Amino acid sequence: MILCDSLQSIEYWFLLHFEDTCRHFQDSAATERALKQYLPTYDKTRKYLEKDKWVKEMLAGSKMDKACELAETYKGRDSYSEIYKAIKKVSESL
Repeated sequence: MILCDSLQSIEYWFLLHFEDTCRHFQDSAATERALKQYLPTYDKTRKYLEKDKWVKEMLAGSKMDKACELAETYKGRDSYSEIYKAIKKVSESL
């Protein structure tokens, strides 16, 4: 089992696909506002999350690799995500 938490929220992990940041976000709403600079229609609803367009945007180019690299670099900081651990584990098993 791999624990993959993110502080302030999962949106921080998404944000790392677009921006190199470890700044402190006051709350998850602040993180979501920052993410909306890159995914303007982002919405934490099942209807939005089931669409593949936003996922394709995050996977374009080497964004996933960069997000994993940044997340590992910023572990233990004010904002962090450990989702890179699961990504690494899955990649190793392929």
